[in-house]
Amino acid sequence: QSDWQSLAQVLKTWSGQVGADWRITSKDTLSASFQYRESDSYITRSIFSAVYGTGATGGATFTQGAATGVGSVGQGNGANQDILTATSQAGLKYRHRADVWRLESSFNWSLAESQWLDISRGHFNTTPATIASLIVRGDGTPASSGIIPTRYTAVSRTGAPVDIFDGGNYSITSGNSLENDYNAEKLAGRADLTRDFAWKVPVSLRTGVAVDRMERDNRRFLQTWNFRPNGATDVTSRLAGGFDVFDEAYNRDAPTIYAQPMRWISPAKLYELFQARPQLFVLDEALAHQNRVTNSRRLIETISAAYVRSDVRLFNSRLWIVTGVRFEKTEDE
Repeated sequence: QSDWQSLAQVLKTWSGQVGADWRITSKDTLSASFQYRESDSYITRSIFSAVYGTGATGGATFTQGAATGVGSVGQGNGANQDILTATSQAGLKYRHRADVWRLESSFNWSLAESQWLDISRGHFNTTPATIASLIVRGDGTPASSGIIPTRYTAVSRTGAPVDIFDGGNYSITSGNSLENDYNAEKLAGRADLTRDFAWKVPVSLRTGVAVDRMERDNRRFLQTWNFRPNGATDVTSRLAGGFDVFDEAYNRDAPTIYAQPMRWISPAKLYELFQARPQLFVLDEALAHQNRVTNSRRLIETISAAYVRSDVRLFNSRLWIVTGVRFEKTEDE
């Protein structure tokens, strides 16, 4: 099998941050900060696949498909999606530093969001389409670099030439959506109190508490609409050439397969057809339900902790003895 792929991506990012420190007194400081970053990555993929079939032969520069005509070619399996991400972070800190008492406390919040969109942007994610029962040949595999042929031809089982670069000869299998929504929110707070004792042997006592709460909500909405014009499943009824699923303006400047123009089926035009004539498509409801169930995950985790610690310094601080105890509890929902 040979897979040729072209990827186009437009990436935009926005980010900003702000912070401030307020020295309330000579011993007290309050700090605050906020950060935000957003990205928008629009990716389109054009994929052409040539399957030579069991029994294929070949050499250093070519592959000859099986004479039994069990080969095929395909297009439309490349994911086309708009990936949006946004990250927000906010923090607040308070410090008190006196002669014998020290207090440090903080509160932090963060939110990470990600969405993968396709039909919400007016197009399917993938639109697999094939021409089957072919004898496929690939020529021009580079001797020094490259692993796939650079020229492709095909004939039917009867020996008739087949134009595998005309999308109108491909039978549409389905239109698919792979949208998802990921969110992760985290809250964290802690406070640490220290008391120094200037005894003959210097001693410090510390105690503190901390709480971390994290919530993840991941959902994927995978859906497949099988192409069934008037309920038909045969190859001829599903030929792309019988429907308005080509963006001819795009195809005039579309990616070529080693300089060979390809008439690509448009994910946007196929989705427009779905919206205008939904009776031509059949949703795989069982698969959609299974995907919703298996790809919906929500977790809330709370970690609570507390500790007590003592520091003793002996021999002019050349020996430092640390003792303490810590309690931690993790709860998952």
